[in-house]
Amino acid sequence: MSAASAPCPSLAAVTIFAAVLGATAAEAQCAQIAAQPVFLAYNPLTAGAKTADFLVTVRNNSCGTNASIRYGIANGAVDANGNQTSLYGTPITYSARLFAQGSPGTSVLLNSSLPSRFEQAVVLSDNQSHQTLVTFLVDERQALPADSLNPSFVVFAYGAEQVTNSAREATVTVTSGYSMTVAGGGSTGLLDYGVLEADEAAKSVTIHTQATGAYRVTLASEQNGVLRNTAVGAGGYTVPYTATLDGAVLDEITPYQATVSSGTILLAEGTAVLPLVIDLDTSGVVALRAGIYRDILTLTISAEP
Repeated sequence: MSAASAPCPSLAAVTIFAAVLGATAAEAQCAQIAAQPVFLAYNPLTAGAKTADFLVTVRNNSCGTNASIRYGIANGAVDANGNQTSLYGTPITYSARLFAQGSPGTSVLLNSSLPSRFEQAVVLSDNQSHQTLVTFLVDERQALPADSLNPSFVVFAYGAEQVTNSAREATVTVTSGYSMTVAGGGSTGLLDYGVLEADEAAKSVTIHTQATGAYRVTLASEQNGVLRNTAVGAGGYTVPYTATLDGAVLDEITPYQATVSSGTILLAEGTAVLPLVIDLDTSGVVALRAGIYRDILTLTISAEP
């Protein structure tokens, strides 16, 4: 039994954007805040989080000599007392986890329905600036369909009872694709029934799939849906069987299509664990010729047309 992966489609660009929040006269505030553009390429089918670093700069514009200024990243506007006053008007509903992380070990979950932020303090003289490196991070194996990302975040600074909120934007390029492995991480697996009995129990192997969109799994059988005697001249002796994937009958005519509104399956968080069960019909085993019976099944995962 083997598993085959379909070629990955071309890259799909996803822009993460935000509208400017806070005072319209932000440049007049005593603490100015700015951040570099953020660009990140992400493949949901690979292990490991994907990160992109960007510089955040805070400047003492007119807060006074040796002023204490607090600044950071938030998923909504911050007021002059350092309280997070609002989130965005359109909630972010996708389930992938995107973070902005500062040091040491501080982070904000950008697509949270609750206020989330981190900040740090710095003392600056008039016109003095300070920079810190922030990491934009997407957790490993997150399902990021290209048409559903829409997060926003804010860089903020406050001092002398004034606050500046400035919305930023990032661009994430998501690689679309599909992959499938047999339990244990390989591309092949073996179901060995030993000596066949008249009441042979079904055997199964676990199939692990990953996908960035709706998909289908198709099956090809080398022996046309039966185990066939491998001895020369004994090919007429066969054992029929039924193959099911996650409870759905799977054959060369009926591809597996778990049901959602589109009639296909969209993998949650980019992964699914699907049991492939092979149930032999051994009711006629006493009439079979002795020997080895075998079939080779090939499963292929591909995008749902």
